[in-house]
Parts: sequence; C-alpha cells; structure tokens
Amino acid sequence: MQSEKVITPPSWLIVLLHFSSLFGIFQLFSFMGYGVTFVDFFLSILYLIIFKQFFFDNRKFLIMDRTVLLPIILLLFAVVFSGIGLLFWAGRESYIQFLKTISHFTFVALYGIVAISIEINYKTVFKILKIFLYSSIIINLYAIYQLIARIYFLPLAYLDITNISFQTRDFDREVGEYTQVVLNFENFYRATSIFSEPSALAWFNIYCLVIILIPLLTRNKLFIQKRWLLYSTLSLAVIGLFLTFSLTGMLLLFFLIFSIIVFERIKMLKMLIVTFAVILIVATTDLIQMNFTNVSIAELFYSRISGLVSDTNRGNKMTVGESAPDRIQSIQNAINLFLDFPVTGIGSGNTYYYPKSTKRFTQSSFFHLLAETGIIGASAFLFLAFYFIRIIFYLNKYRYKFIETMPELATLQSFAIYLTLIVFFSNILIGSAVGNYGFWLEIGLILIIYRQTIKYLEQSNQASQGNNINFSAQ
Repeated sequence: MQSEKVITPPSWLIVLLHFSSLFGIFQLFSFMGYGVTFVDFFLSILYLIIFKQFFFDNRKFLIMDRTVLLPIILLLFAVVFSGIGLLFWAGRESYIQFLKTISHFTFVALYGIVAISIEINYKTVFKILKIFLYSSIIINLYAIYQLIARIYFLPLAYLDITNISFQTRDFDREVGEYTQVVLNFENFYRATSIFSEPSALAWFNIYCLVIILIPLLTRNKLFIQKRWLLYSTLSLAVIGLFLTFSLTGMLLLFFLIFSIIVFERIKMLKMLIVTFAVILIVATTDLIQMNFTNVSIAELFYSRISGLVSDTNRGNKMTVGESAPDRIQSIQNAINLFLDFPVTGIGSGNTYYYPKSTKRFTQSSFFHLLAETGIIGASAFLFLAFYFIRIIFYLNKYRYKFIETMPELATLQSFAIYLTLIVFFSNILIGSAVGNYGFWLEIGLILIIYRQTIKYLEQSNQASQGNNINFSAQ
C-alpha cells in the first residue's frame, strides 16, 4: 500500500495536540461539569480529519501491528462492562457519572488506536519533543520566579485554574480559592509553574530529563545541538524538579537512573559524573534559595523521608501534608471496593459515589481499574504493560540500525524505551492517569515511534532483497 493512500493528518496538528497538553489547567468552556481543554479541541479536529480522509478521500488505515490493539480494546470493553456493577447499588447520579466517564475514556484512548493505524512521521515527534525542551526553559524560569513571588506577593505568584474538572480534587478547599495547590513550609512554597500541583511539574521535568539525558548518554542525535543551551535546559529541569519538593519526582528520577544503568550498561564512572553534576546543581540551588526563604529544601527532604521510614516513637513526625499515607489509603480503599465487585468492578468513574468508598479517587492506575472495572480491567492494563515491554525489546534490538540514515528515528527509539518504563512504573505504583489524556498522548507517542520503526525496517528489508535479486541476475 502506498504511503500517500494512508490516512495522514497534518504534522502541525499533531504538534499542537501534544503542546497543548501543557495547559491542562485552562479550559475553553465547560460541558456537563467537564472542562473542555485545548487537547480536547485538537483531538476532535484530528478525529474529524481522519473521518474526512477515510470516507471522502478514500484513504485507508494501515495498522502495522494489529496485536497492539487487543489490550486497548479489552480495556475499553472492561470500562463499558463495569456498568453491570452499577445495577446492584447505583442511583441516577452514578449512572450519569458512568456515562460521562466511558465517553471521555473512549475519546482519549482512541488516540492509542489512531497512533498505530495512521501515518505520522517520526520527524513530527522529534519536533514535539524539541518544543517541549524549549518550553521547559520558560516553564522552569517561571517556577523559580514563583519561589520569590509567593514570598513577596508579586504578580502571577499563582495561576487561577479555569478548568472546572479539577474541582473533584478539592483544589478550592485545599488553598481557600480555585487556584494552584501549594503547601508552604515557612517561607518556602513548592513550585508549580503552569501546572496544577507540584507533582505535575515534577513529572514534566522527569519527561524533559529523559529527552535530554538519553541522547547524551548514548550515541544518538541530540534534540538541542548547542551544548551550552542543552546544559542550561538540563540544569533548569533539575532545579525545577528540586523546587517541587516532590517525592514522586525523586522516586522517578532514581528509577530513571537505575533503568539507564541496567539498559545501557553504562560505566559507573560516567553515571557518577552525571550524578555528581545533578547533586552540584541541587546543592547550589538550595544555597541560593535559602537566601530568600531561610529554609533548606534538602533538609526538608531528609525530614520528609525520615518521617516516613522511622519509628514515630523515636520522635520523628511526618511532614505536614505528606501524601504517601493518603496514597496507601487510597489503594487500600480500592482493594476493598474490588472485593465487593471482583468481576465487574463498582462501575467506571464511581469511586467517589460508591457508599463504602472513603476516597475520591485512587492514586494508582492499576488499583483504580481494579476497583472500578474489576479483574477484567486490571488484567487488561497489565496486558497493555506487558505488551509495551515487548515493544521495548523490539525497539532496543533495532535502535542503532538507523543511526546513520535516520538519526532522529534512532534517538526516538531510545527515548520511547525509557518513556515506556516511566509511564507504566508511575501508573502502576504512584499515579493514576489512565483515564486522562496525558497517559494516552504518551502511549500515542510510543506507538508512533514503534510504527515508524516497523515501517522503515520493512522498507529496508525490501530494498535489501531487491539488491540481492539484481545482483543475482547479473
């Protein structure tokens, strides 16, 4: 099948779709209690273009690997099938919430199916990640500004959240108004930048560190060619991550470093140099910000961790606002809900409405699905995770094949490996994003890179076979 006959959306639309994910706290308008964002807008345009090209332009879908659709379809089935659980306990409000949830889930999860089925060039993905890095400079500079602005009550110290979907997380109760969630420790206010909460900024900076570090530590093409600008971006990402005072961010950072050591088999000296550079940036940042806040973030981290792991009888107290116990309690709550409806779950989107539930939501995608979609949904998610592990090994096998002819693709193959690891590690253990567009945009990027790898490998093999035939004929 000729590539021109395959459904091919404009590259600018894919770039805008992913770039707009940075502005999730803002809405275009609200609909039935849901804040319609820029991502929803661009995703809708994408689906309309696909519809138009398929039905009116006679273009086709070309699914490079049909088996990847199985876990996504099974997950969609589990979300819908969970509605049976509602028959045993739910009222009108719960049914409405269920319908809203499956509509939104289908809308965002469809991007995963689209990504493996249509033509999106790898250079478009490369451009997206480059834009993310350049954007991170402004985002992290703003985070640093917030540190000072929140002490001296300067303009734009906080951003108002216009997306009403965040109301379900009690943002208005947490800080007294509908704005960013920020816990302060004396004069130190955790950084949020343009995101809703510190952990979201931490995740963004981990994402940027993957984009920067993987090409640096391997033989791949860099996203930013000017070294001074690249190292400045790296430094700002580390500073932004540190200022979030996020244990989730620190855990993801350690997991990333561990994964790099295991996968790349990098010499310990090289990793020690990187680690020393990170520690130096963190220590310098801590000393500078202490001039404004009189609070050491490093000491706060020590107190926070010691409060979690030490016996309270020894005099250690847990840090105010510590999220780890709440995360554990939300998982325990999810297990209790699962035991009530182990097959169907209580019904998608209904953790808050179920009478026995003690939490608004579950802070783990796996346990969230276990509670709301039962064993079917949880198994589908694990199936999806295991399938993406298979993709990791596939990309790892061929990621240096195109390093000379298509260096951008080679870089993206390495990037996709670590993005996959971090996405599923975080969503199984410490975060719940499977029902949000963020998760499926990341899944989409991985599948685009996977699809492009299959496509160019097939072309390479066909070209090799053609050369062999011509040589034999001579």
